[in-house]
Amino acid sequence: MWEATKSSVAREALDRVAAVYVIEDKARFAHRRGTAPLLDAFFDWADKIVTKLSEKF
Repeated sequence: MWEATKSSVAREALDRVAAVYVIEDKARFAHRRGTAPLLDAFFDWADKIVTKLSEKF
C-alpha cells in the first residue's frame, strides 16, 4: 500500500511495525548470547557422561 499510495498512515504503520521488529531482534540476539554458553556447557557435559556410561557397558 505504501508503494502504491505513499500514504502517511501506511508509512506510520510500517514504522511502528519496524520498531517492534528492532526490539524483537535485539531480544533474540541477547537471548542467544545468554543461552549459547549454557548450551555449550550442557553438551560438553553430556558428551562426557555418554562416554563414561558407554565405557561401563
